[in-house]
Amino acid sequence: MDLKQLHYFTEIVKHGNISKAAEALHMAQPPLSQALKKLELELETTLIERYRTKWSITETGQYVFEQAEALKSRMGIMRRTVKEIELGEAGTLSIGLSTACAQLCVGSLKKFKQQYPNVFLNIQQGSSHQMEEKLRENDIECAMMLKPLYDHDYEMRTLSREIFVALFPENWSLLENHVSLAELHTMPLIVLGRMEGYSMYENVLNAFYEKGLKPNMEIECHDIGLVQSLVKKEMGIGVVPLMGVQQTPGIQIVPIDDLHLIFEPVVLHRKERELSPKAQHFLTILLEDLVEGEQ
Repeated sequence: MDLKQLHYFTEIVKHGNISKAAEALHMAQPPLSQALKKLELELETTLIERYRTKWSITETGQYVFEQAEALKSRMGIMRRTVKEIELGEAGTLSIGLSTACAQLCVGSLKKFKQQYPNVFLNIQQGSSHQMEEKLRENDIECAMMLKPLYDHDYEMRTLSREIFVALFPENWSLLENHVSLAELHTMPLIVLGRMEGYSMYENVLNAFYEKGLKPNMEIECHDIGLVQSLVKKEMGIGVVPLMGVQQTPGIQIVPIDDLHLIFEPVVLHRKERELSPKAQHFLTILLEDLVEGEQ
C-alpha cells in the first residue's frame, strides 16, 4: 500500500464511480480498477460493494477513506513546513547570548519574531566561554559574546565598541560625577572574572598596574546582573562594560576618566558549519539594526 493507491481510492469515493474518477485523474479506467482491487487485497477487506448499476462504500471503506484524507492533509502540512524550513520561515533557531551582550540584540530578536513568527527561538545564555563551548558542540548556530583570543575557527563581526564604567551604590557620595583609577584602586572592587580564552579581566587588572596601582579586587563573578545586585547591596564598586548595565534604582553609573579599555562584543559562528536560512535571516536583521544605530 502506498500514497498513490490511497489517493486513487479517495478520488473514486469522491466522484462516486470509477469512470468519473479515472477521467479526473487523466488515466484509463482499467488501471484504476486494478489499483482498487490491489488495495483491497492488501488490506484483506472489501472497500466498495459493486452492483450492476451502482456501488456503495463499506464500513471499512469509509474508515480507510477518512484515514486517507487525514493522511493527505498531514502530508500537505508536512510539505509546506519542509518548504518553510528550507526558506528559513519555520523550524527552530538556536542562538547563544553571553550575559554581557544580551541587551544588545533584544530589539533585533523582536523584529525577527515579527518577520518570522513560525520560527521557534531557542536562546541559550551564559558566559562567553560557555557560549563558545556550545558553538563547538553544535548546540547553537551563532553567538553574541566577547571576542575570543583565538578566533581562527570563526566567522565574526564586531557589534559595537563600548567603554567601561564604575558602578557605585546610590548612597555613596562622590565629589564629582566621574572617577579615576587612582581613586578606585583603594576601594573594594567587583569585576567580571577570569575566563579561559578571554582577556577582559586581565586587561582591567593591567590598566591599574600600568599606573603603578594595585587594585583591591574583592569579588569576581561572571554576570553583570549579579555585579549590579552586589553593588546595590553596597558590597563594593563594579567595574564593567557600559553595554551590559541596566539602569537600576540604587546604582550610580560613573565614567572612569583614565580607563581606556574598549569592550568589543561580536557575533560569530563556526567557519566549518554552514548557517541555516533562519540564522542568516537573524544575522541580516541584527547587522542592519547595528548599521542604523551607528547613523
